[in-house]
Amino acid sequence: MIKILIAEDEQIEREFIANIVKTSQPEILLLQAENGEEALRLYQEHQPEIVFLDINMPVYNGLEVLQRIRAISGTASKVFILTAYDYFSYAQEAIHLGVEEFLLKPAEAQKIAAVLSSAVEKLKHERNHRQQTSRLDGTGLYLHDLQRSEGGRAAGTAEAAEHPFRVWLLLSA
Repeated sequence: MIKILIAEDEQIEREFIANIVKTSQPEILLLQAENGEEALRLYQEHQPEIVFLDINMPVYNGLEVLQRIRAISGTASKVFILTAYDYFSYAQEAIHLGVEEFLLKPAEAQKIAAVLSSAVEKLKHERNHRQQTSRLDGTGLYLHDLQRSEGGRAAGTAEAAEHPFRVWLLLSA
């Protein structure tokens, strides 16, 4: 189950985003915070995969929360900034901290649903990749499933799709 955190101090905005999330992704655990301190507490407790942060919140602003999230888990979470402020310095800092997207309020419901759908697809792809690179058992061996084409060309090309073969590698941990 995918966990999503919405950190927004304005209740109407928070409920608007929550409604979009619930409608477009009904199989999720939705967490909501009305300030930066609560957002960090919920993040530490639940480690949500997707986070929507307002920039201007009480206690810690969204960029401070984002900085602390990155310190806790690196880039493991997909983070979106929502703000009514069109300041270049905010966007610069958000990009530096690795946000997926910087959305200006009032954001359209379709835009929020689209970025959410994209993030969910990325997460599914990443989970799939992790499953392909999974621990076999307690022996310290890992299984890697790689696809290559004849002639060593990269997977994903038209020629690779026509002539694929699988290479199974066992690597010691």
